Amino acid sequence: MTDFFSDESVRIIEALSNPVRLLILDFLNDEGFGTLTSIKKMVEEKTGQQKKVSPSVINFHLKVLMRAEMISRAKYDSKVFKISDFGRNVINTMKTLLSKRRISTGWGPSL
Repeated sequence: MTDFFSDESVRIIEALSNPVRLLILDFLNDEGFGTLTSIKKMVEEKTGQQKKVSPSVINFHLKVLMRAEMISRAKYDSKVFKISDFGRNVINTMKTLLSKRRISTGWGPSL
């Protein structure tokens, strides 16, 4: 049995604790892969940022997701990021849980 309070659990919770990282996971789940530039553009569009988001901010979020093993760099090109099987399971499970919450309560944030 996995220790819920392990370093791994903390990394996973940290990765899921930011809406930008959830957007990135959802984007990679839908698209299959993305570059820093395409991910940055998506974040700017989805968050309605009037000013540009710094590539270093996106890079920080990508590193957090990589530490949690939810995404990785593509083997064929280190500039391309892809979602891991674990990351795909996490985002799809979250969507399922949230959709059930909306059905039962009529409330819940959407991803």
